[in-house]
Amino acid sequence: MSQSQSFNLVSDPWIKVLKKDYNETEVSLIELFDNSSEYLQLSGDMKSQDLAILRLLLAILLSIYTRFDTDGNQYDWVDLDDEWRVIKIDEDDVKTIGRSLLKTWKTLYSQKNFSSKVAEYLEKYKSKFDLFGETPFYQVNATVYDQNVPENKQIVKGKGTVTVKQINRRISESNNTPSIFSPKTENEKNKINFAELARWLITYQNYTGVTDKTKVNAKNKFSVSPGWLYSINPVYIKGKD
Repeated sequence: MSQSQSFNLVSDPWIKVLKKDYNETEVSLIELFDNSSEYLQLSGDMKSQDLAILRLLLAILLSIYTRFDTDGNQYDWVDLDDEWRVIKIDEDDVKTIGRSLLKTWKTLYSQKNFSSKVAEYLEKYKSKFDLFGETPFYQVNATVYDQNVPENKQIVKGKGTVTVKQINRRISESNNTPSIFSPKTENEKNKINFAELARWLITYQNYTGVTDKTKVNAKNKFSVSPGWLYSINPVYIKGKD
């Protein structure tokens, strides 16, 4: 894969949504947050995938609205650096923090749209949302991976890779056990476009169990944990948009 290749989740369409006219479409992160009130729901390849993507969307919103209000003003009780990273929070003023955050979320709900700070945040960190490059989204590159795993698990040794058909949870097929009732034929199981790859990559990271993970070399031994959504019992609540 060429290093110059790019698929950016901020600007390239990849999130499947159901519009209020009941037509499906794919949108980028910018489009989704700019036009969120026009969509009924996420409409990915399966409901569990929608939950994983919703978690990412919430993480983006929390990153913004725990630092800035709906007018784009930084809260008085938080100090940020030039990259909007939190330096310090005035934890002694809990009541003020709570009132500020509650007011922000109530305002967003009444406005039925997000502020321009969301687009500003996404543009600021756009390079971090690319599937390819030196810092690929939700991944580490092969060099970093090989530096942190045992030699017998390194990509340079022909190990440490996962096939598309295993990441795609509609197939969930390893190289050892074929999926008899797969929705794709054998020749198509490892074929996927970049939009699908983005959705399944996020899903895979959220639901992967410990058997699909490689232990890293570390001075302090720690156990490998499953994906966060793998361990909870979600409750689905249907709203108007």
